[in-house]
Amino acid sequence: MTGLILKCIYKTDISFTNKLGVIKMIIKSLYSKHEETFILERAYFLLKELVLFFQNGNFSDEIKKDWENRAGGYLCIFGEKQYDVQLWAEIGIIRPEKENKYIFYSREKGERLFVHLPEGHVTSFESQREEKNEFGGAIFARPAMRRYSFSGLPERDRGDSILMLALAILQSHISHDDAVEISREILETENFFLFSRFIENKRPYFFH
Repeated sequence: MTGLILKCIYKTDISFTNKLGVIKMIIKSLYSKHEETFILERAYFLLKELVLFFQNGNFSDEIKKDWENRAGGYLCIFGEKQYDVQLWAEIGIIRPEKENKYIFYSREKGERLFVHLPEGHVTSFESQREEKNEFGGAIFARPAMRRYSFSGLPERDRGDSILMLALAILQSHISHDDAVEISREILETENFFLFSRFIENKRPYFFH
């Protein structure tokens, strides 16, 4: 299909410079779509593994119950500007009554994190106010200057944030050591470190 499109462009009666510009746009679009598919596949894999980690791990019955029927949410990846959404997509399966909620919070978390970047925040957890329905779930990945945000997983266990830390590592936007430090020092949980060990027992060096 791509070859046919390029042949049609070649035969059109426009200048070589304009043809070259159109071809560059097509190539960029194809690359973006390929990269987007790649990210979504990684996010879905991590989501499934994280659910298994909490459902089958050494956690209380209360925590395991929180993770029952958790099969999806909304992912939002931002660029350098507050509203620069580079990718916004459903991951996994979402119950219809939860969809609007997850759509809204996946953006709200990332946009709120941007506002607090000058204060040194690297997660939306640092500015969460549960009484105002402002939660954790977004992380800032340096040096790539990307914000990864997710809504759909249990907040008490830092599920959204853990998923985003893992995805940012696979995108080479944050190091494993930095992710562990954020989890321990800011999110106040060892769950990310334990999850990374859970993955690497199946796939050695997956996060390195």
